[in-house]
Amino acid sequence: MHHALCIEEILHTIFALCTDVDLAKAATVSKTWRDPALDTLWRTLPSYKPLLDIIPGLKCEANVYVSPTPLQSFTPT
Repeated sequence: MHHALCIEEILHTIFALCTDVDLAKAATVSKTWRDPALDTLWRTLPSYKPLLDIIPGLKCEANVYVSPTPLQSFTPT
């Protein structure tokens, strides 16, 4: 990765031009991108739908999100 893509100010400028789904995906690219992408996403996120769209296997059926397998439990730290 080019060094410029590790500078937080540059990442914020780039991420300001991205869609919510792109920001959610960018947050999973690397530790360097995670915080700037999530900062921008939370600042601009109109709903939680883009976050649900990136959960593998989760599908929306009749406006209800369903998973073919149980999702792992999550305990915030």
